[in-house]
Amino acid sequence: MKGQSRSQRLLTDLLSLAEESSRQTQLRNFEAALDYKLNWEARLADRERLGTTGPDPLPHPKDIILDPRTGDVQIKGPMTKEEKAEQKQLLEFQEICKERIAALGAMLGNASDKQELKIINDGLKQFRSILQKIARANIWS
Repeated sequence: MKGQSRSQRLLTDLLSLAEESSRQTQLRNFEAALDYKLNWEARLADRERLGTTGPDPLPHPKDIILDPRTGDVQIKGPMTKEEKAEQKQLLEFQEICKERIAALGAMLGNASDKQELKIINDGLKQFRSILQKIARANIWS
């Protein structure tokens, strides 16, 4: 390419085509996500207004984050039934851990000796550690 103006122009043209193709793909993806989000928001509003129910869409429109300035589309929630089930399990387990932490915290003031205090503190440490792991594993938060 060095010194070859025709080669340089061809490379520049090729890069411009690739960039334009990428922009067009991003625009189509953004428009599709926007259409999906708006359609489901309207359908869910109709359900609420009419008092009807139905299966939740996957992904849920509230989980679709659109940035019109950049054309970026992000999905912050589950996209499949399996992911939704995993999310539900994680959230339920998270609640159990919070309840156990609260119960153990209440027991701290009533601990009768150092051994009991150690057991309670160890339990608190374990449940807090589990909560941290859940937070790291929860890709939808």
